[in-house]
Amino acid sequence: METEHQVHTGFRNIKNDAKEYVEKRIQLLIMTIGEKVATTVADTAQKATGAIVLLSGVWFAWFALCFFLSDLVGNLGLGFLLGALPLLLMGVIFLKLRPRSFTRNIQASIKKEILSSLDSMNGHDNVEEESRRHGR
Repeated sequence: METEHQVHTGFRNIKNDAKEYVEKRIQLLIMTIGEKVATTVADTAQKATGAIVLLSGVWFAWFALCFFLSDLVGNLGLGFLLGALPLLLMGVIFLKLRPRSFTRNIQASIKKEILSSLDSMNGHDNVEEESRRHGR
């Protein structure tokens, strides 16, 4: 009788432990996803700000080049046309030729990022890397 009670209590403890384990794993998954999202948003915001500043600089430099070319040729319209030619040629190249290596590089980069995110969410991170990250 006592053994039967111990077995029943043991099964109940196992059931409670399994339930607690699943809850903790779900909490860990939610925290990991939240951390990834926060990191991605912060990185994206920083890169977007940098890209906007860089593009603004390129924009003003391009206008300065067009005005310089206009002064060289003595005609404002012709200077801007000469300044626009490289942009038009690059646009045609990207639209018509569609370089395959460029597309493959972008796809490979996206796949690599997705796989590394999935690996880290599934707990396949190296223990040494984790301890180095936390300064242990």
